[in-house]
Amino acid sequence: MAVFEDWLNQLNETMKKKRRIILFVDNATSHVVSKKLSDVHVKFLPPHLTSELQPLDQGIIQAMKANYRKSMLHSLLAAVGKFITASEFAKSVTVFDAIRWISSTWNNVREETIFGCFRRAGFA
Repeated sequence: MAVFEDWLNQLNETMKKKRRIILFVDNATSHVVSKKLSDVHVKFLPPHLTSELQPLDQGIIQAMKANYRKSMLHSLLAAVGKFITASEFAKSVTVFDAIRWISSTWNNVREETIFGCFRRAGFA
């Protein structure tokens, strides 16, 4: 629980220099807000509706997964001559490789996808 609150306090400090924001979070028990923040207003999504209201669940996660698999496949194809089996390739993948793929994946999610998912979740 302290991890979320620490992160929230750091976010609030960052926003003091820039702007005031609303942060929508699900109602997980780990999302505890014990004090009012000056520049971050936390709004909790209603229980049992989070998958319908969260923009990530409206297609952003799906786009990320598709792009991630594409990045992984490109790496596999680039390494075709180095490994005899896909298992050997899988064993050679490092955490750094996965982080690079995630970064590349996020950069390839189109703005239109993100806007559309927010719209479908009711953020007009």
